[in-house]
Amino acid sequence: MTRPSPPVQADERTTVRAMLDFHRSTLALKCAGLTDAQLRRPASPPSTLTLLGLVRHLAEVERTWFRDPCVSGGPHSARRRKGGAGTAMGRVVRGVRAASVWRRERWRGGGR
Repeated sequence: MTRPSPPVQADERTTVRAMLDFHRSTLALKCAGLTDAQLRRPASPPSTLTLLGLVRHLAEVERTWFRDPCVSGGPHSARRRKGGAGTAMGRVVRGVRAASVWRRERWRGGGR
């Protein structure tokens, strides 16, 4: 997998899309080849931040900000308020499954 370089000079839409693709690719590269245990390991204890947590969070972001606005009236729809964080993931606990959900949400929302 290669990481796309954002343009140095472009219109706003092109720049935003390129930056999103750059950061999506960065996370995908960081997670590539890691085991489930490695994805769950905190980045820098005592922080509880993990790559799996980032993937789960971004799956929800992709759903609520890039896909749902087209079909449900915006990111703050009733479903979002009721479901809270993690709705896209449901009860997903394994890193491989979380990555799959994130890829699906990126694709549905127009990401690469």
